[in-house]
Amino acid sequence: MVTKEDGYLGSLTPIQEKALKLFKEEVKKENTKAWKYDVSQFDDYDYLRFLRARKFDLKNTFEMFAKYIKWRVEYGADKIFVMN
Repeated sequence: MVTKEDGYLGSLTPIQEKALKLFKEEVKKENTKAWKYDVSQFDDYDYLRFLRARKFDLKNTFEMFAKYIKWRVEYGADKIFVMN
């Protein structure tokens, strides 16, 4: 059973909702300034995965997400595709 403390869509506490909003704003700002990455592929579900992984600590979550974007760019993760 999912509770508000779990941090999933539809059951966020007000603090978690605020953290999600602030995280999305920071990602957008950093993307415009430095990454220039297609972050439109990420939705709230994706952002919440990162927030839950760092217990909604915005600084640590942002560092983790920035490393993730850097890894995707460095290894060309978006250029890999599967042919049937």
